[in-house]
This record gives sequence, structure tokens and C-alpha cells, in this order.
Amino acid sequence: MPDASADQLFDLADQIALISSELLRFRLRQRASLSATDRTRLEAAEVALDQACAQMRAQGITALARQSKAARDEVASTAQAAEAQLRRLKKIERVLAIAASALGLAQAAMAGKPKDITQALGQLKTAISTSV
Repeated sequence: MPDASADQLFDLADQIALISSELLRFRLRQRASLSATDRTRLEAAEVALDQACAQMRAQGITALARQSKAARDEVASTAQAAEAQLRRLKKIERVLAIAASALGLAQAAMAGKPKDITQALGQLKTAISTSV
């Protein structure tokens, strides 16, 4: 059952365990009327069912591990994409800061106020230096 989900494998294991339990109950109820050969065959069938149950549970655990790894990989991939998007947003933020500083310089120059021009130049210089 390579394509079975963990839930399907665990459900199958539960069903096998129920069958094994019913076989045990039958064997115990009928012990007086069963021959030694029949008892041995029923016990062997119980053991085989119990082994199959354990195998299905082990496969279910393996399937869970695969699902967990796939989920971790997806989370890591999504986190990388989010980090890349944040880097792009930071670049845009820096460009906007430079543009806003340049606009402030233009406004100061249009107003013709040397003190405001000097201050705006400092802000533009700071915006440019922090974007590098």
C-alpha cells in the first residue's frame, strides 16, 4: 500500500486488530470443542494478524514521517518566499525614502530657504547612505 495515507494505514491496522480480537474470542469460546490442530491454526492466524497489524502501524508511522517532512519542506519554501518578498519591500521602502527626501529638497529649493535646503540635503544624503 505505497500510496495509502497514514490515516488509511492506521484504520486498516485497527480493523486487523479487531479481526484478531474476534478470532481470539471465538477460540476461547470454542476451546472445549476445538481439536488441538484447530487451536494451533487459530493461534497461528491470530499471530499472523497481529504481525500484519504491527506492520500496518509501522507503515502508518512511516507515512506520517513523509507527510511531516513534506509539510516542513513546504513551510521552509514558503518562509524563503516570504523573506524574498520582504527584501523586495525593503528595497521599495528605501527607494521611497530617497524619493521623499528628493521631493523635500525640491520643495526647499523652490521656497528658496537656504536653511531648509541644507536640512533637506542632509536628509537626502542620509536616505541614500542607508539604502546602500
